Amino acid sequence: MVRPGLDRRILFLQSWPMMPETLSKRLADVVLPDAFGQEIRLGSLWESKPAVIVFLRHYG
Repeated sequence: MVRPGLDRRILFLQSWPMMPETLSKRLADVVLPDAFGQEIRLGSLWESKPAVIVFLRHYG
């Protein structure tokens, strides 16, 4: 059984635009620290699957 509203979420995700290739190429070589302080190349996050990157401001 499909939950009410589920079909709208699926349609939304299907219509979400992909990151422009030129932007992803420019960001691919940027290296930033992860949550554990290890350096990670941003492009490695979306080499094999889509990725969402969230930047949080640290207060304190």
